[in-house]
Amino acid sequence: MSGCVVTATLLSVTSSVALVWLPTLQPHFATEGYGTWGCDDALLAPPQVNRHELRADQGAWFRDAQGRRVLLRGVNVSGSSKFQVDSATHVTEGFYETASVSFVDRPFPLADADEHFARLRAWGLTFVRLLVTWEAVEHEGPGQYDEAYLDYLVAVVRKARGHGIACLVDPHQDVWSRWTGGDGAPAWTLDVVGLDIRTLHASGAAFTQQYVSTDVRFPRQFVYMHIHVYACICVCGCMCVHMHIYVYV
Repeated sequence: MSGCVVTATLLSVTSSVALVWLPTLQPHFATEGYGTWGCDDALLAPPQVNRHELRADQGAWFRDAQGRRVLLRGVNVSGSSKFQVDSATHVTEGFYETASVSFVDRPFPLADADEHFARLRAWGLTFVRLLVTWEAVEHEGPGQYDEAYLDYLVAVVRKARGHGIACLVDPHQDVWSRWTGGDGAPAWTLDVVGLDIRTLHASGAAFTQQYVSTDVRFPRQFVYMHIHVYACICVCGCMCVHMHIYVYV
């Protein structure tokens, strides 16, 4: 019995100490409002290699000026950039209003950029893959560029640079466009090859999530099955379905 009493006492004391001590082990390398330290006091990673110092001509790895492998520590920014503001894959309203869309504030409002980048830098991250779609840049028509979005994009990159974060601008697409079951290209690219975006899903020429019940369960990576439907094959032609051109800034 005495052994049980001792064990119970030790467990009680240990629990009491843990309740007091464990909270002090919580990480403090966060920005204002997310921890107890400011960004200037945070644990920071080494500075990101500058664009002119980064080499990509020596095999599969990025390398610095000394030939050492460079590991890019960062995050994807962000999946929300695949769709215009106030929209998502399940939203049908305005789905065919293709010329008047805006991607300004994708991935986040410029006013919030400092908060996001400061938090990433405080976590030791110095790199972001910044998604940009063709539709965001040229949705109105061939040669008609969204200057407001381009100005916003430049401002976001400059904000990132101010926090010591490099950006890899990714002109991104999945399965060509939103009207062929993915994202990327503007609607007029389908029009120029003779496809009517309003009839693609109903005719089986494309699979768009906007017109599928949310109760339907699909296998993982189902989106890549869309590459085999007519609309995607027609516009992609001989191009790789998931080809990217990266710009490091």
